[in-house]
Parts: sequence; C-alpha cells; structure tokens
Amino acid sequence: MHSDDGESEFAFCLWAVQDYQLEMALNGFFVRGGFTIGSLFMDEITAYGKALIDAYSIESNIAVEPRIVLSEEALSLVKSHTEFYSEPHLSPQNSQISVDTDGKGFVNYLQRLEYCNDDSLCIDIDKLITHKESVMKAALSNVSNTKVWQKYYWLCNYHNYFCSHVSNYNGFRSEARIDESFFRREPSKLVNE
Repeated sequence: MHSDDGESEFAFCLWAVQDYQLEMALNGFFVRGGFTIGSLFMDEITAYGKALIDAYSIESNIAVEPRIVLSEEALSLVKSHTEFYSEPHLSPQNSQISVDTDGKGFVNYLQRLEYCNDDSLCIDIDKLITHKESVMKAALSNVSNTKVWQKYYWLCNYHNYFCSHVSNYNGFRSEARIDESFFRREPSKLVNE
C-alpha cells in the first residue's frame, strides 16, 4: 500500500540511505550519490528508467563531495512534507535533509546518531568521535592531493556543522569537533624565520 503524498515511502528510503552512508563513513568509506524520484524498472538482470539516469547524473555532476544530493523534484517533495507539521522547522525532514551552500539538498546521515532517552535528546558520542577520526584519517592520507583533499575539507565542515546542532544534546562532548586548524589551509612564505 502506498500513501498519496509519499511521505512514509520517502522516510523508509531515506533511513536506509542514511544507515548505509553512516556505516560506510564509520568504516572509512565516504560515498556520494543522487537521490531522486521517478520511474524505474529493476529485475535480477536489468535496471533502467529516468530515475536511474537522473540519479547517475546527480552523482557524477553535482555530488562532487561525499554527499548524497537530492534532485530538485525530491527536494521539493520533502519540503512539501514539512508543511504537514504545525511547526515545520521541527519536522523530522528538517533534520534528515540539509541544504548545502550551493542550494542543493543532501542527506544528513549523521542525524542517525541522534536519539531520545526519557524525553531528552541524546547523541551517540562514541560513533560521532569514530566519524571524526575516520574523516581526519582520510584527510591526512590525501593532504598532498588537493582535488581529493577538498572532499575531506567538505566532510570536516559537515562534521562540525552537525556538532554545532547537537552540542546541547545529552552525551555530547566538545572533543567530537574537528579543530579548525586541522583542515584550514593557508599559504605561507617561501622561507620562514
């Protein structure tokens, strides 16, 4: 059975994507992709349809950083779902999807580290710190490859963005943040004193 508005179907797909992306990141694999809605045919041998073509186009042309970007149509649908809530800014979609500086919506996979305990918001600090360590390790191993390193620069910013939004949650510790001096790149003089 399908809903008329697609909210529950979108949520189930989104949770699977968030869980996959989070698990991969915690193990040092940072993925990117496209998330769209539309026609798709799939069986054991073949997959084709406009949704597949659109998702591939988003992954290869827009999701340059390790993020899963929503198509404009998917983002519009998710925004419409927030209107079902008396306070749209408190809707689950508002924390599951973030909007990047380029205006593209992307999956906020770290949101899966949030949980409620006795009516208080909590964070899985151990996994958040594991994420930090995975990002820093990957950034350090790519410091001389500027094109790849910039992807980890994005991840450092994303990680700290998430930390800033959960800093008042139970269990959060400031050590979860990545020190900005770690990922700041500045020119230097040819010869230092």
